[in-house]
Order: sequence, then structure tokens, then C-alpha cells
Amino acid sequence: MSSRGFTATRAALRARLGDDAVGALTVAELFAASLDRYAELIASVGGELAGFMTRGEDREFGAQTASALESLGMSRAACEHHAALARWMEHRRAFTKIEWVRDGAGVAPLAAIYFRRRPAVGDVVARMADWGVHDAGRELVAEVAALLGKQSIHFVAAAFRPGSAVHHKLYFSQLVATDTHAEVARRVETMVRRFGGTLAQIAAWQHNHAATVHHNESTIFVSVSMTADQPSASFKIDYPEVEPARAAAWVGGDDATLRAAEAACTQVGCARLSFLGVRFLPDRELPSVKLYCDVPGLASSVGRP
Repeated sequence: MSSRGFTATRAALRARLGDDAVGALTVAELFAASLDRYAELIASVGGELAGFMTRGEDREFGAQTASALESLGMSRAACEHHAALARWMEHRRAFTKIEWVRDGAGVAPLAAIYFRRRPAVGDVVARMADWGVHDAGRELVAEVAALLGKQSIHFVAAAFRPGSAVHHKLYFSQLVATDTHAEVARRVETMVRRFGGTLAQIAAWQHNHAATVHHNESTIFVSVSMTADQPSASFKIDYPEVEPARAAAWVGGDDATLRAAEAACTQVGCARLSFLGVRFLPDRELPSVKLYCDVPGLASSVGRP
């Protein structure tokens, strides 16, 4: 098996984290074999964040993820929630994302887990009660599913950071094709409105969505998140196969975003971002963006979050 995925991941972490990469490289080593099958590299516009995503299909991958969470100092609640999700999902179609973000003391770790099993919305909402999620969070999931015309949830996920509560994340897929793109646009626009989008934000979203989305049976992902006590005030859309200039257009043609997207693509040798994450926040005129690039020559990113 080629070591291209693991090698590219190590190179990216070294380049983006510099002297702070030592711990990150140790964690990446846990996933060396998985990264050589599938590796997605993650960056932010300001360079304050670096990370990777990989995936697995068995208990061994679950054990590697559990080891990573423990070594990163994640809470007991985080580790227990990962174990519970992995058992429910039978350790299949699991994705693990590990990131490091710069703060005043160096770099702090973030982690997220995803399971692509498409359980029914009602089943997930019922389990959320067992996870301690209050009514507002469960009601939001049911509401968003209705707005997006979904009866199942593509990815059941959770995000962790040391000293913080578990963030539950739910991803809803939207297949965009010649005969569905208008309906998908209508559905997602209702999300922009639901989360308090102004007229200017709605108009900007309409323009950028139309220019970004592909009509050749591509899939976008709409996600919401919450802690047990509080739903997030924002939501995110992940768009596949996005050129750097189009990524920059989402934030007003920002030069820093263009350079960061070009650098992310150049680092792995691809022309377009595998996914562009666009997060809408009600108190900000422009969304924030996140950059994802698959390492070419490995497994496809189709179906990932």
C-alpha cells in the first residue's frame, strides 16, 4: 500500500503547525494505515487551524479513535459518547477528524466523529433524549429535517474539545441534479431564513449558492449542532468540488481566502477543494469558510461530511 496519505498528512501538519506539530504527528501516527486509504486535509483561512480526517469500518478503527481522544485529553463524557455511538453504528462507516487550533498557549486539540449510517430522524431524536439533549435541541433536529424534506440523517456526529461539553452534530444530505436543484435551493434558503438571515444575507446566499453548486448529481450537506442545553445559533453547508476563487467569493472576494484555498489545493496537488464548509452566523454579514482537500489517488470523499 502506498504511504501517500500519511506522508501528505505529516507534511501538512508540519507546514501549518511548525514547532507545535510534534504532538499532532504522534496522533496522526495512530491512523497511519487509515490515512493511506483515505486522507482529507483541513485548513482555515487565517492559518490558525490544521487537521485531517480519515475513516474506517471496524473495531480496530474505533479503538484507534478512542486512543486518540484519550491522548488528546478529551473528557470522560466525550470518550463515553464515542463508545456509545460506535456500538450503535456497529463500528461501520466511521469518520474521525482531528484538528489543532492556535491559541495563546500554543495549539489546542479538537476532535469530531461521524457515522454514515442514515438512521431515521425519529430514532435519532429519541436517542438524543438518552444523551441528555433537552427539548430545544431535539425539536431543532425535527424541524430542520422537515424543512429539508428528510426522513433520515446522513451523518450522526459529535465534536469534542478538552474541558467543553459534547457538541452533537447532525448532517442532512441534499442531492443536487438537473431536476432537483431548484427544490434544494428553496429548502436551503428556508434554513438561511430560519437562522435569522437578513435580506442582504439571503441575496448573497442565493447568488453564491447558484454559482457554487453542481447540477450533475452532486451532494451538499446541511448540518446543525447543539450541546445538551443549547442549540447552536449557526448552521453549516458543505459544498463539493469548489475552485479557490469561488471559495473566496463567499467572503466578498477576500484575498486571504483565495490564497489559503490555493495553498490548500497546491499542497496536495488538486485544482479544487474537495469540500468548502460555509457557516452562517446571524450576527455576521459574511459567513465563515473552512477548507477541505482530499489527497488524490486515494479513496473518494463521496458521502463524507
